[in-house]
Amino acid sequence: MATPFKKTNKQIKDALTKYKFITPASKALGCFRHTLSKKIRENLELQEHFDSVREEFVDLAENKLFFNVQRGDPASIFFTLKCLGKNRGYVERQEITGKDGGTLLNKTISFKNEKEVDEILEEFKNRFRVKNNGDSGVSMENTK
Repeated sequence: MATPFKKTNKQIKDALTKYKFITPASKALGCFRHTLSKKIRENLELQEHFDSVREEFVDLAENKLFFNVQRGDPASIFFTLKCLGKNRGYVERQEITGKDGGTLLNKTISFKNEKEVDEILEEFKNRFRVKNNGDSGVSMENTK
């Protein structure tokens, strides 16, 4: 039989306030993470306290972000505009169109036999040079 978890709400709230996250708080309380998570889920007072602790943590992160934007940190500026500046047009999206908004190659090809497929693939390899552009993907360059 498992040993019952005998910590008061005050002890749990103090640990959550100090450590901010369930894993270090559970270690400080001498229990498993799952045990503390279950206790919080089943107790409205503990849920509200944990939510409050997490909101304070998010406030701290927002304050750091604000400070970094004021310092001119490019990553922080980009992140802020991407998240908070959407209504001003700072939206990241992928365009799935061809040149000048046209359609992408949309062609049905049928083959008579495997030899014909091999010939077309060979012609494709000779005509285009495929380059790996790292994170930006693959591009093809027409060599003719």
